[in-house]
Amino acid sequence: MSIEQYKILITNFIAGKISVDEFQNRFLISFKTEPGGMKKCYYRILDKLFGAVDSFWHECLSGDESAFEISEDELRRIAQKSLEELNLCTSAES
Repeated sequence: MSIEQYKILITNFIAGKISVDEFQNRFLISFKTEPGGMKKCYYRILDKLFGAVDSFWHECLSGDESAFEISEDELRRIAQKSLEELNLCTSAES
């Protein structure tokens, strides 16, 4: 998946165009099967987001997050921050 495709996926999740389940499934599959060769700037951001997506738990309520599980609200916050960082990384390349 290209960086632009990751950005679209994240944007659609943040905007509520896709469910948390769809985002989680598509992101985890895409990142796990990434062929490699990704620039370190992008990899670092997406790897951090991967950890958050992997920690998402449907039953975790906002404010009840722990080191091992996060709520949907927290996942959206992290996704938003990741998108901002990806955009900065993209801008730095130009």
